Amino acid sequence: MNMTDYIKNKTSKFNILIAEDDEMLRSALVEAAEGAGFRVVAAVDGSEALIKSQNQHFDGILIDMNLPKRLGHEVITMIRAGGPCKASVIIVLSGYLKKEIVETIAGKVNKAFTKPADIDQVIEALQSLLEKAAQAA
Repeated sequence: MNMTDYIKNKTSKFNILIAEDDEMLRSALVEAAEGAGFRVVAAVDGSEALIKSQNQHFDGILIDMNLPKRLGHEVITMIRAGGPCKASVIIVLSGYLKKEIVETIAGKVNKAFTKPADIDQVIEALQSLLEKAAQAA
């Protein structure tokens, strides 16, 4: 078994939501996540992300903080408040993180990346955090 097959076998049990309004970045994240074996659903804005998170189980969420229609920190707060989606891992992507926003999401996210982020590092962090969460469950 080669390394790609090994990674796919380890991650194929995870459903993830990618909420990113930048089409190029969203496509790149989806492609990288699917290439790593994740089952991926994408959302283009915060409202769509919230609706999808209420209607489907996701193990992990990659979310931009500056989404149209509903900001990332609002979606995160609603998910962590006990909505139907109890994603074990949430990773934030942002061009900038204002102090007030950092305080709002403190303790609600597992990791944050500043854009431009290395997509491979984001996917590796997601994989590692999901594996740890699965072992702890």
